[in-house]
Amino acid sequence: MAQLDSVMVPRVARQTLSDWIAGKISAPIALLALLNIFRQPEALRAALEPLLAQIRTVGDPHQRDRTAEMNRLLQRLPSALTNISELLEIERNHQRSGSGDPIARCAALFDQLVKKSEEASVALYSFGDAALLQSVTNEVLALLANWNFLGPDHVLLQIGCGIGRFEAALAGSVKMAYGIDISTQMIAAARRRCAAQPNVRFAVCTGHDLSLFESEMFDGVYAVDTFPYLSAAGSEVVAKNFQEIARVLRAHGDFLLMNFSYRGSLQADRLEIETLAQQYGFEILANGIQPFEIWDGAVWRLRLRSSTVG
Repeated sequence: MAQLDSVMVPRVARQTLSDWIAGKISAPIALLALLNIFRQPEALRAALEPLLAQIRTVGDPHQRDRTAEMNRLLQRLPSALTNISELLEIERNHQRSGSGDPIARCAALFDQLVKKSEEASVALYSFGDAALLQSVTNEVLALLANWNFLGPDHVLLQIGCGIGRFEAALAGSVKMAYGIDISTQMIAAARRRCAAQPNVRFAVCTGHDLSLFESEMFDGVYAVDTFPYLSAAGSEVVAKNFQEIARVLRAHGDFLLMNFSYRGSLQADRLEIETLAQQYGFEILANGIQPFEIWDGAVWRLRLRSSTVG
């Protein structure tokens, strides 16, 4: 991009900025990626502000619109950059201390994050802003509705429910909404947030299986940005969860998986999920599509062919 050539932008940040200028990623996703690169809010602003000024001067109308959106985001969240940089450092420390059971380590990580910021703990790109997180949540809910995943007679399970943001939003559209998470602190937040909704249930789980639930109990199962942590725990953990999801789903029930790994290869994720789907009796109706405007998550829609799997 010409704008990147006219200002001093570190090489490590150029791809993220190019994707944002081209409209391939949203302002919140770009800002989070840049903060992860520059580490400190002051360094991020020093690199970003000359570029924003340059685009306002010579950019096309679409680029100027994106610049205005980024400016609004920066003005809305003056202290959030500092808070999120602290959360990113907690995550980096978690990645550096790689010993012990990976699921237990993730539970401890999310216990830490949710104490710092409930909204940011489930989506760092929300920067802890409740309105921004709700906008992202609404995008996912619209997809669930379009795919007939919701319904007054439906019983749903979310794996990795976090603070219960989806259960709070869809409780009025389903018969029962169950949410499980490995983090005791997140489950505590979810229970508090959904205390007035009688058809919502939460439980702490192990992350290794769905032994809390009977077979053929759910019309739908979904996982929003949960499987990357299961994938990091190993292929056996992933396979066991697929097997368990097939067990607890009713015949022809849907499993919606949003983000499978953080390895950076959507094609590799698609190939692995194709193998898992075949092994555990699912047909693939959507194979790693990216339908959202704000969040860059990839989505799979899997349908159980039969309630019995080999």
